[in-house]
Amino acid sequence: MLARETLGNLPYISMPGVNREPGHLYSEEPYLGEALSHTFKEVLNRRRALARRIYSSQNGELYFAKEHVVAMIRSSQYFNELTEHIRPIEFFGDVGAALASILVVLAAFHKETSLIYCASDMGLRGAVCVN
Repeated sequence: MLARETLGNLPYISMPGVNREPGHLYSEEPYLGEALSHTFKEVLNRRRALARRIYSSQNGELYFAKEHVVAMIRSSQYFNELTEHIRPIEFFGDVGAALASILVVLAAFHKETSLIYCASDMGLRGAVCVN
């Protein structure tokens, strides 16, 4: 493995965190917002840094907005009043599975730690940190 210094200005991408929400959009089970909260904590615990920006797949729907707020409250120690939430999908529409890669590229332009997460309708939640 190459040391980060030999890679120049390439961003560091953390190990991903992935969890499944049992009470997803099409499920009969109650929605508790546990999966995204666990994913945030899993990824941010490894970084031990505050996330300056959050890039997400949130598209403005109430279901995903609620989940985001629940995860933010449960993981509040990793954020502060300066943390920005950026939702690019509002500007260019749903691009499906390509969104995760797009969010990583957008986050790579910043030197501070960014949290990138995506949430699927069927319950899969994933996140990485980029800096």
